[in-house]
Amino acid sequence: METFLELLQMFGLFQILQMAGRSQLQRAIHHRRRQRRITVRKAAYFAAAVITATPRRAIWVRPRSQHWWDTVVLRTFTDDQWRTHFRMRRATFDVLCGKLRPHLETKQTHLRDCVPLEKRVAVAVWYLATGASCSTLSELFGIGKATVHNCVWEVCFAIRTLQGHFISLPKGEKLQEIVDGFEESWGFPQCCGAVDVSHIPVSPPSSNASDYYNCKGSYSIILQAVVDHLSRFININVGWAGSVHDATVLRNSTLFELAESGDLFPPDTQTIESTQVPLMLLGDPAYPLLSWLMTGYQDDGRLTTEQRRFNCRLSRARATVDCAFGQLKGRWRCLLKRVDVDISKAPTIVSCCCVLHNLCAQNGDDFMDAWLQDVEELVSVSEPDVPTDEQEQPAAVRQALVEYFSRQND
Repeated sequence: METFLELLQMFGLFQILQMAGRSQLQRAIHHRRRQRRITVRKAAYFAAAVITATPRRAIWVRPRSQHWWDTVVLRTFTDDQWRTHFRMRRATFDVLCGKLRPHLETKQTHLRDCVPLEKRVAVAVWYLATGASCSTLSELFGIGKATVHNCVWEVCFAIRTLQGHFISLPKGEKLQEIVDGFEESWGFPQCCGAVDVSHIPVSPPSSNASDYYNCKGSYSIILQAVVDHLSRFININVGWAGSVHDATVLRNSTLFELAESGDLFPPDTQTIESTQVPLMLLGDPAYPLLSWLMTGYQDDGRLTTEQRRFNCRLSRARATVDCAFGQLKGRWRCLLKRVDVDISKAPTIVSCCCVLHNLCAQNGDDFMDAWLQDVEELVSVSEPDVPTDEQEQPAAVRQALVEYFSRQND
């Protein structure tokens, strides 16, 4: 019996001890959970304090208005407004976009919508027409300045790839059309075009800047061009430094190589004053007198009346190239002021403008005289860079033309 009571006492004590252990465990668990809640609460308070103290960051893309392009231009602009601002009608702009689509088509991404092709072309055309800064174009078209820069260069390089389509030496019926056009409009027979140079102002490069300093007192690159009777470009050569002589540019051009090898024009001649006159280009006295290049007499004060008449007739026909340069700079006014880009990119801008000049002419976008404001296409002041002894055959052709014009009444 005593043993049993001892067992009960021992059992009760065991329960008490067991219950005491459970109570301590529960208290420990509760305490741990409470500490965890406090820690989480402190972390939340700290994060809220940091967020409150940290200034709000700007959003990664600043919202810009698309209203002007999407609504005003595309929906309300008339043809006259398109010509005024973009230097071409809407129909011509659509033709240009169609030509560039294979070169500029892009795909949408999940990060951001790409700028539509029409807007990218419009940005570049507006830049060429006005020479506006990237900041101005950014606000106008509602896109970032970096995007404006990319649009201009992508479109200009793409337009330059179209050069072979819009600017090429004529052959066959097209060549005969030009010859007939010079004779009918300007009274000069056997003429296939007029050649001259124009200086395009540029920023002086960091190296060899003196090479680009021209005789007009500014930095430039040279555009050599051949134009037809309608002042459309049929051959261009862009990029020579402004200090280089006109005749040197010609001698180092593909045009000169073709002419000297006999591949420039077919050997078609016309008998004038008992002399076989070949097809030829017209140039000013800065160029050499060649079988395929007719130039005027140097006015040394001793020219005869017939020679002065010849010079006048030649200058009148050569006015087509001066007219082309004037229209080029009047329509694409980025060429009027300094082309403020890397010197390696400047020829792309000039070539692009020449392509667009022909595109507008082919699509009937007439040049507006108001665009000639501030355009001063000066006559070349280069001195002759040729030997004094003239080749016999070209001199005989020129003399035949002198006699031919002397028999006509201007």
